[in-house]
Amino acid sequence: MTLLRKHRLGFYYYINSSVSETEPLELSCNTTNISKTSPDNAKPKRIIFLDRDGVINIDSEEFIKNWSEYIFCDGSLEAIRLLTKSNFVPVVISNQSGINRGILTLEHLAEITVNMINEIEKAGGIIGAVCYCPHEPEENCLCRKPQTKMFEFAVNSINAGVENTYFLGDREGDVKAALNFGVTPILIDDSLDTHEIKSLDTKIPGFICNSLLTAVKKIILTS
Repeated sequence: MTLLRKHRLGFYYYINSSVSETEPLELSCNTTNISKTSPDNAKPKRIIFLDRDGVINIDSEEFIKNWSEYIFCDGSLEAIRLLTKSNFVPVVISNQSGINRGILTLEHLAEITVNMINEIEKAGGIIGAVCYCPHEPEENCLCRKPQTKMFEFAVNSINAGVENTYFLGDREGDVKAALNFGVTPILIDDSLDTHEIKSLDTKIPGFICNSLLTAVKKIILTS
């Protein structure tokens, strides 16, 4: 389990050294949302937050327990390649309560993560960071979405901006997490038609679409 490290708040993380600050920073329990810009002498990059299950890979009610059960969603590898090409730094923020439920081992989670990153890189994409919350809802931790500690940690750890960016997820809790952190939510709903895009709500920014690839194409066109 050498890929994943454990934060003192209890979540597990991977930071890609090619896009990171010198060493990931610890968080206090009362850290507030962070606005960060890219250094003046660096090529502008922007963090974009992605949920994992149901966005990058097909979700399962039985949890994704090993690499053999992990199946990329149609177009997700291409979507991450397009984000990387467009100077976005994809960051995966995922609740994985299967760990504390005893359904998923850390070794298997690390194996899934290594293989996911390798396949994304083979396709021409880069993952800047991965953060996993292992807690069950009743544990009332500070990192499980819609809490925002994993978002804050990633922003503190990566050398990229976070203004006018997005969190793409497939659950209402992901929408709430995005709003809590001050980024625009995009909801992935694979029951929609391939090119269908709908507004989330008249009072909420963002939109609903059927896949990560559809969302990314719209993001790139409007960025």
